Amino acid sequence: MQNLPQRSPAYISCTTHYLANVPKWMAKMNLKLVAVRESKNRWVRSRNGTEILLHGTKKCLTAAAERLSVVVSDECQSKNSSWETVSLSKLHLATTDQHEKQLCLQKDSNSSSIVTSKCICIKDDSQCLDDPQSQWFQLVATNV
Repeated sequence: MQNLPQRSPAYISCTTHYLANVPKWMAKMNLKLVAVRESKNRWVRSRNGTEILLHGTKKCLTAAAERLSVVVSDECQSKNSSWETVSLSKLHLATTDQHEKQLCLQKDSNSSSIVTSKCICIKDDSQCLDDPQSQWFQLVATNV
């Protein structure tokens, strides 16, 4: 995310899939992964660089709690709407919950939903036996 210019449209990518809002009519929209060709949602960094905003709106990516789906909400000034890269690989996007616990975006293993979970293998730790790939997300710049 450091290489992405502020306010530049981007997709949030997990391998070859991108975040999408479902359903659009809800006030707080749950997110799921969709194939690249199906995604119409773009995201931008806020002026301060910590919030991830849905392009063209004042809504942002927000964590509800550990193991719950992330949502698109109007609560962009809250702590759980502030995101940063936290691993050496720069592939973990993390926020802090109300208990000061660091949570990372994670693809739910049973669905295409995006949840937050305890960050795994974010330090240069060769002893880490967990597979962090379900937590690898990246903002990908686009010229669309």
